[in-house]
Amino acid sequence: MKKLGMFIIASLLSAPALAQIDAATVQAATETAQKTYEAVTSNDASDVDWSTYEEVPGMKDPANPGKKLRVLQWGGYNASYHTYDRVRVLVSYAGSPVGAEVLYMGR
Repeated sequence: MKKLGMFIIASLLSAPALAQIDAATVQAATETAQKTYEAVTSNDASDVDWSTYEEVPGMKDPANPGKKLRVLQWGGYNASYHTYDRVRVLVSYAGSPVGAEVLYMGR
Protein backbone atom coordinates (compact mmCIF):
# COMPACT_ATOMS: atom_id res chain seq x y z
CA MET A 1 0.00 0.00 0.00
CA LYS A 2 2.85 2.35 0.82
CA LYS A 3 4.42 1.73 -2.62
CA LEU A 4 1.10 2.41 -4.33
CA GLY A 5 0.74 5.70 -2.46
CA MET A 6 4.27 6.75 -3.40
CA PHE A 7 3.59 5.83 -7.04
CA ILE A 8 0.44 7.96 -7.11
CA ILE A 9 2.23 10.93 -5.54
CA ALA A 10 5.15 10.58 -7.97
CA SER A 11 2.72 10.42 -10.89
CA LEU A 12 0.92 13.55 -9.76
CA LEU A 13 4.15 15.45 -9.27
CA SER A 14 5.49 14.46 -12.68
CA ALA A 15 2.26 15.28 -14.54
CA PRO A 16 2.60 18.26 -16.85
CA ALA A 17 1.14 21.54 -15.68
CA LEU A 18 -1.66 23.20 -17.58
CA ALA A 19 -0.48 23.66 -21.15
CA GLN A 20 0.58 27.13 -22.14
CA ILE A 21 -1.72 29.05 -24.44
CA ASP A 22 -0.15 29.55 -27.87
CA ALA A 23 0.43 32.98 -29.38
CA ALA A 24 -2.31 32.65 -32.03
CA THR A 25 -4.91 31.89 -29.36
CA VAL A 26 -3.77 34.82 -27.21
CA GLN A 27 -3.89 37.11 -30.27
CA ALA A 28 -7.44 36.02 -31.17
CA ALA A 29 -8.58 36.34 -27.55
CA THR A 30 -7.00 39.80 -27.26
CA GLU A 31 -8.80 41.00 -30.39
CA THR A 32 -12.10 39.65 -29.04
CA ALA A 33 -11.46 41.33 -25.68
CA GLN A 34 -10.72 44.69 -27.33
CA LYS A 35 -13.84 44.59 -29.50
CA THR A 36 -16.02 43.58 -26.56
CA TYR A 37 -14.52 46.27 -24.32
CA GLU A 38 -15.21 48.98 -26.89
CA ALA A 39 -18.74 47.73 -27.60
CA VAL A 40 -19.78 47.49 -23.95
CA THR A 41 -18.05 50.52 -22.43
CA SER A 42 -17.79 52.88 -25.43
CA ASN A 43 -14.22 53.54 -24.28
CA ASP A 44 -11.15 53.39 -26.49
CA ALA A 45 -9.46 50.01 -26.26
CA SER A 46 -6.05 51.67 -26.50
CA ASP A 47 -6.53 52.90 -22.90
CA VAL A 48 -6.04 49.32 -21.63
CA ASP A 49 -2.75 47.45 -21.35
CA TRP A 50 -3.59 44.34 -23.40
CA SER A 51 -0.09 42.87 -23.08
CA THR A 52 -0.77 41.50 -19.60
CA TYR A 53 -3.42 38.86 -19.03
CA GLU A 54 -4.00 36.11 -16.53
CA GLU A 55 -5.66 32.76 -16.87
CA VAL A 56 -8.36 32.27 -14.27
CA PRO A 57 -10.09 28.95 -13.44
CA GLY A 58 -12.04 27.62 -16.40
CA MET A 59 -15.56 26.33 -16.68
CA LYS A 60 -17.30 23.36 -18.22
CA ASP A 61 -18.03 23.68 -21.92
CA PRO A 62 -21.80 23.20 -22.38
CA ALA A 63 -21.35 22.50 -26.11
CA ASN A 64 -18.75 19.75 -25.56
CA PRO A 65 -19.38 17.66 -22.43
CA GLY A 66 -16.16 16.58 -20.78
CA LYS A 67 -14.20 19.57 -22.09
CA LYS A 68 -13.38 22.82 -20.29
CA LEU A 69 -13.32 26.39 -21.51
CA ARG A 70 -10.22 28.35 -20.57
CA VAL A 71 -10.74 31.90 -19.30
CA LEU A 72 -8.31 34.72 -20.08
CA GLN A 73 -8.75 37.94 -18.14
CA TRP A 74 -7.47 41.50 -18.60
CA GLY A 75 -7.83 44.46 -16.27
CA GLY A 76 -8.68 47.92 -17.56
CA TYR A 77 -8.68 51.38 -16.03
CA ASN A 78 -10.59 54.32 -17.49
CA ALA A 79 -8.72 57.40 -16.33
CA SER A 80 -11.39 59.91 -17.36
CA TYR A 81 -14.06 58.23 -15.19
CA HIS A 82 -11.67 56.65 -12.65
CA THR A 83 -13.28 53.23 -13.08
CA TYR A 84 -11.90 49.71 -13.28
CA ASP A 85 -13.14 46.94 -15.56
CA ARG A 86 -12.24 43.33 -16.17
CA VAL A 87 -12.55 41.75 -19.58
CA ARG A 88 -12.86 37.96 -19.72
CA VAL A 89 -12.69 35.85 -22.86
CA LEU A 90 -13.75 32.20 -22.98
CA VAL A 91 -11.46 30.05 -25.13
CA SER A 92 -12.47 26.60 -26.36
CA TYR A 93 -10.26 23.53 -26.07
CA ALA A 94 -9.53 24.00 -29.81
CA GLY A 95 -8.09 27.47 -29.10
CA SER A 96 -10.79 29.74 -30.50
CA PRO A 97 -12.62 32.47 -28.55
CA VAL A 98 -16.25 31.49 -27.94
CA GLY A 99 -17.47 34.29 -25.68
CA ALA A 100 -16.52 37.44 -23.81
CA GLU A 101 -17.78 39.68 -21.03
CA VAL A 102 -16.89 42.98 -19.40
CA LEU A 103 -17.24 43.26 -15.64
CA TYR A 104 -17.47 46.67 -13.97
CA MET A 105 -15.25 46.57 -10.88
CA GLY A 106 -15.96 50.01 -9.43
CA ARG A 107 -14.05 53.20 -8.77
